[in-house]
Amino acid sequence: MQTVKLGVSSLVSSRIAYGCWRSAGTSNPAEVTPEARKAGHSAVIAAYEAGYTLFDNAEIYCRGVCEEILGRALSEVSGMRERVLVATKCGIRVAGDPDAIGRAGERRGAACTCERAVADQRRVAGKRERRLRANVEISGEAPEVRDQCQ
Repeated sequence: MQTVKLGVSSLVSSRIAYGCWRSAGTSNPAEVTPEARKAGHSAVIAAYEAGYTLFDNAEIYCRGVCEEILGRALSEVSGMRERVLVATKCGIRVAGDPDAIGRAGERRGAACTCERAVADQRRVAGKRERRLRANVEISGEAPEVRDQCQ
């Protein structure tokens, strides 16, 4: 698989990201079965073995279950944690969740991402999205991710 250098950093990733949003097989955590977790785990490992080193994930994907699946693969596959990058989104909430918008939600999301995906700050490419404006992407490492992962 082709790789690309990310900006002026020393980070290099696969040219294509593996999207983890369906790795639990559903968006509803109540519907996730042990078989679905196993299938998602196998899919993440297969993507890594195929050359993917950039994995897109977020706390909103099945309310954290997809991050848990990726985290399990990162902890079980020798060398994977050191070789992959995780792109994440923080602060996106389902209607009715506390801290639905703003910095507090971003900090909470960043903390959860780091816990679930067993990521370290150098390997998490943070992205913030706000609902008040049309998904404004802020490039680079979000300070909330960096601060929570230390």
